[in-house]
Amino acid sequence: MLFLSTDKALEEHFGKPKQYYCQQILKIEKKIEPSHFNVTVQLITFEGAHDFPFDLVTITFSNKNSIEWRTIDIKSRTLKPNEITNITKGC
Repeated sequence: MLFLSTDKALEEHFGKPKQYYCQQILKIEKKIEPSHFNVTVQLITFEGAHDFPFDLVTITFSNKNSIEWRTIDIKSRTLKPNEITNITKGC
């Protein structure tokens, strides 16, 4: 359900399309308004055939006043080589 919104958020954030894996939902938050949710996902982006740089990205989407999911927050940080193995163990 969030696949296209995720692609769009990554392209806007990085200025180009990015491949990713290890995506997971961190939080689903129901808001007071009917059918309004915030969903926070986390994923790892990469270049080429799973090459560096790897970025850990956290995106929060909202469907407030819309049937489409909009990005309301995005954070990223480049992972160090020794962090990749630890983070991707659960993928």
